[in-house]
Amino acid sequence: MANMIAFAPNEFGGSSFNHLGFSAPAANGGLEAPTRHVHAANGAVPAGARAFVAARVSRIVLRREPTPSEALAWTSLIARQSSVVLGRAELALRLLDRPEMAGLDARARLLRAYNAVFDRYDAVASQDHGYWLRQLENEPLADLVLRHFVPLYEAGYRSGPCAAPADARKPFFLARDSESVPLIFTVGANGHLYLFRRTPFGRWSQTDLSAALPRPAKAVVQCLDVRQGADGNISIALAVAARQDAPNSTIYTACGLPNWMDEAGWYAAFCALTPRPDTPAGAIASRIAFGPLQPGAAPLVLLTASVNGAHDTWCFNAAAPLTMMSHLRLPAEARQVRGYVAGSYRLPGLWTLYDEGGERALAFNSFPDQCGWAVNIDYTALPRRAASVHLAPGSVPNVPDVFVAGDSIVVYRGGHSVPQPVAHIGGASWYGASATTRANTWLIPTARVGCICCRALWARHGACRIRWRPSWSAPR
Repeated sequence: MANMIAFAPNEFGGSSFNHLGFSAPAANGGLEAPTRHVHAANGAVPAGARAFVAARVSRIVLRREPTPSEALAWTSLIARQSSVVLGRAELALRLLDRPEMAGLDARARLLRAYNAVFDRYDAVASQDHGYWLRQLENEPLADLVLRHFVPLYEAGYRSGPCAAPADARKPFFLARDSESVPLIFTVGANGHLYLFRRTPFGRWSQTDLSAALPRPAKAVVQCLDVRQGADGNISIALAVAARQDAPNSTIYTACGLPNWMDEAGWYAAFCALTPRPDTPAGAIASRIAFGPLQPGAAPLVLLTASVNGAHDTWCFNAAAPLTMMSHLRLPAEARQVRGYVAGSYRLPGLWTLYDEGGERALAFNSFPDQCGWAVNIDYTALPRRAASVHLAPGSVPNVPDVFVAGDSIVVYRGGHSVPQPVAHIGGASWYGASATTRANTWLIPTARVGCICCRALWARHGACRIRWRPSWSAPR
């Protein structure tokens, strides 16, 4: 990801954009902090790029989109300047003189002018903000902007990265928009949830989705799951804490979000989220995960959390926020549970992988039904040392394909209790990543801790079958 455009609200509300120079993605899949900003000081700049700069400065300073007449006038103002950064500075000063900005105090005016010149969007002020606030006592804001900010920017000065790089210790999730362009959801080093989206300008935008939640500056994402259904709609479940030293979790879920939304649409969607009222008091979440998103089936979510030091698991319907969470119901004969996945097999229920009589067993048990209906299935011929289970939408409606990994990988298709072999990889377990396209479902297991095996990449649907490839190791 070479050049990125960062979009997020700042501490005064609204939203803005930031054009950043990012280094190439790290080997572990994370994004490194911005290192260098490349700009054309006196070169030819396309008119469309100037209009984009004008709109971005409007979002930073005014917290709104420009009207067509404003966009035309402000684009002309930027075009008359000798450099793009000088155009941003002049436009920012002009916008701050507008009557609608009269209510801003000195600190807010300084921050918006600084962000406009340095192309910042962050909710946190720059590291040198206190210094410039003291200088404002002796110099007017216009002098600070034109005599200090602009030359510093042109000299390559940056007070610090304003975009929180992705935290390589946490997973990222991949979906696709309506044009099959990747949408990447990841948690930053500041604990916020970010969306990376390819823009029409050939760059990437970065949207701080956590900033739309209550108390955005202190919302820390504890766990997250993002899934995309066959219709392209996206479902998200996340647990957040107010801050690191106050870990009690608040649960948010959203189902059926359209994948054609732009940055503003995603931000508005998160503004509309409300916390689930039935989250257990004092719960500290450690895992949240959707079952497979099957047509006609409820989007079930498993929540694992500790309450007063005791770990427990709940299941709930993400599409019905007013329904109560239910405690996890495990098979009575289960001595040691190895894993569990929520989903629907005709009825909502739970797949449980457990130890029974020295052997591994896998069973599906539906949740209690008001009409007394029940579905209970025991799977046979599990791989030796079966360690994990993964569900994927199958060809039979409301019945998923069940993948089990151990000394080999097998799949139980369309409700069959006899497995089909997929691959022979010793010690395999599902890494937990999957991405669905119109034709194929890609499943990524790992054969050992800290190593993602590309040879375990397999296309589940369609006639195309990809051969196993040599693995590559990801840094721990």
